[in-house]
Amino acid sequence: MSCLIKAISDDINLSVAEIKFLLNPSERRAKKIKIPKSNGNFRVVYHPNVKLKSVQYWLINKFFKLLPVSDFAFAFREKRSIVDNATVHCNSNYFMKFDFENFFPSLKFPHFVRECASVIYERYPQYSQNDIRKLVKFICFDRNQKLVQGFPTSPILSNAIMNRFDIALSKQLTDWTGRSDSFHLTRYADDIVISFDDLKIRSIIDDKFPRFIQGWNVPRLRINSSKTRFFNKKCGLAHVTGVRICRDGHLTTFKKTKSEIRLLLSLYRRNRLERGDFNTLLGLLSYIKMVDSHFYTKISSKFFKEIYDLKKATAI
Repeated sequence: MSCLIKAISDDINLSVAEIKFLLNPSERRAKKIKIPKSNGNFRVVYHPNVKLKSVQYWLINKFFKLLPVSDFAFAFREKRSIVDNATVHCNSNYFMKFDFENFFPSLKFPHFVRECASVIYERYPQYSQNDIRKLVKFICFDRNQKLVQGFPTSPILSNAIMNRFDIALSKQLTDWTGRSDSFHLTRYADDIVISFDDLKIRSIIDDKFPRFIQGWNVPRLRINSSKTRFFNKKCGLAHVTGVRICRDGHLTTFKKTKSEIRLLLSLYRRNRLERGDFNTLLGLLSYIKMVDSHFYTKISSKFFKEIYDLKKATAI
């Protein structure tokens, strides 16, 4: 391990002793944060301390960027966004959406070893395979060898671990429907979206997709049936990863979001918006600019001075 730790130490200005300390899973290395969800529950994430995060980013830049990721994966990737994910499906008439329960904890260290590690071994033969495994295990996974939600390494590792799954699912869909161009498939983290034009495909997926998931062991996944959805674009109900797909195929967001943006800008104009909501409003403006540039242009024309002042105020 000394050779690998020495290389990290030289690159990120942490001592060998500090890095070895991080390899002790009994030490408190991350802060637990509970984020409220819309259903009243909480999402638990862990924020790594500065030293642990430094080693994690070293792993991302040196090791994990080498790992293969399927073309069907759209989350946590450079130059890909929720808009790109929705665009894949914008010309389809029907959509099926599936969600996996406890996605990150379902992805475990043995899955990394099986699906990903060989790529790193081949690229860095100067480091022992055991040292690489030990480093990744203690820096990127919890005591139960599960991926940790909130660690910067988890997104890129999740895509790499799911690479073979994505490809296998696409092949199965081709076999089930008889044609590779009869459907569109994307995965955005734990969200699977399959879109198509032939309504008969719905019954095929309803029957075969759950059985495919039950038979998949690496990783073992479970469908959250309460979040399974079917959308018909002709009814104006289709949305993918928070982006609404209209009947004519163009992308936008929900009326509720647009109304919230108008309300917050109006409050800001009258000096009645709480300071703590400034960043919330900026986030919504950034989101709408990405999703619906036409609406953003319209709202920017009406509230040009307010948006300018808001950006200036939050930059201080």
